[in-house]
Amino acid sequence: MLKAKPIDAKTGLAVGEEHIKAQYTAKHFDSELHIPERVAAMCDDLFKQLCLHGGPEQKVIIFCTREIHADRVSMQMNNLYSQWCKQQNRTAKEHYAFKCMGTANGGREMVEPMRGSGERAFIACTVDLLATGVDIERLNAVVFFRYLESSILFYQMVGRGTRIDETTQKYKFWLYDYTGVTDLFGTDFITADTSDKKKKSTGGGEDGGDDGDENNEPPVIQISGQTVSVTSEGRFILTRREGRDVKIPIDEYRWEMLQRVLREAGNLQDFRQLWIEARKRRELINHLLGENYSPEVLRELENMQDFDYYDMFAHHGYHAQALKRQQRGLGYLKQNQTWFDTMPADAAIVLKSFSHQFGLGGTDALETSALWDVPEISLAGGAAQPNLSINDLKALLVPNLSSDKQNQIAANLKAQLAEVETARNALEVQKKEIVNLANAYIRESIEQSPNIVGAGLARDMNDAATDSWARPAPTFEIRLGDVLEEVKKGIGQNWADYPVLGATRNGLAPAKEPPGKYPQRYKPVFSGTVFYNPMRT
Repeated sequence: MLKAKPIDAKTGLAVGEEHIKAQYTAKHFDSELHIPERVAAMCDDLFKQLCLHGGPEQKVIIFCTREIHADRVSMQMNNLYSQWCKQQNRTAKEHYAFKCMGTANGGREMVEPMRGSGERAFIACTVDLLATGVDIERLNAVVFFRYLESSILFYQMVGRGTRIDETTQKYKFWLYDYTGVTDLFGTDFITADTSDKKKKSTGGGEDGGDDGDENNEPPVIQISGQTVSVTSEGRFILTRREGRDVKIPIDEYRWEMLQRVLREAGNLQDFRQLWIEARKRRELINHLLGENYSPEVLRELENMQDFDYYDMFAHHGYHAQALKRQQRGLGYLKQNQTWFDTMPADAAIVLKSFSHQFGLGGTDALETSALWDVPEISLAGGAAQPNLSINDLKALLVPNLSSDKQNQIAANLKAQLAEVETARNALEVQKKEIVNLANAYIRESIEQSPNIVGAGLARDMNDAATDSWARPAPTFEIRLGDVLEEVKKGIGQNWADYPVLGATRNGLAPAKEPPGKYPQRYKPVFSGTVFYNPMRT
């Protein structure tokens, strides 16, 4: 160690043998032992991963070991971003990476810009200030440069990325693990003994904090000239098995998903036939999602974002050649050119436009009503009847009714519409009363025990002094898991038949935002449903 000429990482002064431990382990990295090449290697690898999966300008939290570590990481990320902007001939955005601590001048004022702005404050380097109580819905990635032993703290940190953001259509997030902390997935929550936590001097391990005074801690030893490399242990997808969170290697995840597809269609011909039938195709996708298999996640991990789901499944499941969406669109134009030449110009324009739309969004783009709003399709008449000329309009036969007859028809229509409105208002009142009744039942079941069923009758008879009313009901302790059943299955493809509600502090209310990308995953809500946040219990 002394041969490496150790220095104090904060002051740059040489340190003596009395400040050096006999042995350093992984948990001492970046808390008591700083290796600049290690920080540089980890930041460089992370920046490359961000570029591969969404670009560097995405919202990320990096959990560091202590404040000086967060300083070094933010500086390194800013240097990498500056180099990238020069290579891409782009103007760098403000406050790309920043330290976010609870200390004075710690950068916590940047939390709001990170949450609300898509143009600045992208990478927050913290210890545990952002571990709990801060919701950044558009967060795209959670990164661990820090070692952990507490599964409770780990799940709290991971929970920062689980928020959904409809505005940016964020329904998933990436977790980058550089310290092996994901081994804590599925482990039991055990509260550690913190009685002597304040006595410890190190800022690493479980004791890293944002509010500690680093001036009273021993120096961070820095040694340079080391060779450091980052070796990937693979890519994993988190899923549930036997009630526990489990990391599944991407190869295993892909194989299991394809086995589910192969059960529906044993060969490529059967699969092609299934795929062209919208109902069967949607049922297959819904079945996969219901069993925690996401085609979108697999497509991104396989770097097949330019391919339709059909080609992804056909390639991996049936060993067919995969063509990008634009390739299939161009092939459609080439194979059908003779057919297009034989039809009216407007019809040919509409059918040819399908090629471009498929290239943009695949099969889904051809089955949305927005297809007919595409300018070239709309101008050509879309799926409507051919455009009428002025002569066609003049030739239309219109009933010649007297003014009295027209007034009578108008009066009848107004009366009928008024009845419809009255009926609609009555239904709204009934709906509210049904909700109130359901809430009353739930409230009564909570407030009253089975031993005082007759309490309401006694109250009505002004007999509140009887023992059955006045005597407090006995209470019993029952495990919550014995009386509640977790809703795991989504509402399914008929989700549009139900109102979309959200949980607010004042109870259920109509959702303000439109349904997301996968509304079939939404959970059904009935009388007696209990909402809970697993990251805040």
